[in-house]
Amino acid sequence: MSWYGWEPPRTLFPGGFKRPEIQVPALVLRVGADEALGSGDAVAAAVARGVGIVVLEAGEEGGGRVYEAALSLKASIGDRAYLLIAERVDVASAVGASGVVLADDGW
Repeated sequence: MSWYGWEPPRTLFPGGFKRPEIQVPALVLRVGADEALGSGDAVAAAVARGVGIVVLEAGEEGGGRVYEAALSLKASIGDRAYLLIAERVDVASAVGASGVVLADDGW
């Protein structure tokens, strides 16, 4: 509690942006582009059963295929889980994903 009864929001930066929080423990589901396009209902069912984070693995797929898979996942899970795209910052920003997973050995 501050002096004037106003509590500043919990922030990572002094500018006042709220820090994203993930409730732990959270189940993580990793899917490939082909799996995401073929089984959107299965992913939605897994999210309904408690999966909190869905990671789309780009692999060797082209950008268009990964983009389509990300759109499909975004539509099927909505705001019920975080959607992370592995190694594809361009696709994550185009789709409006929750974030990107980057490896140490990425280029």
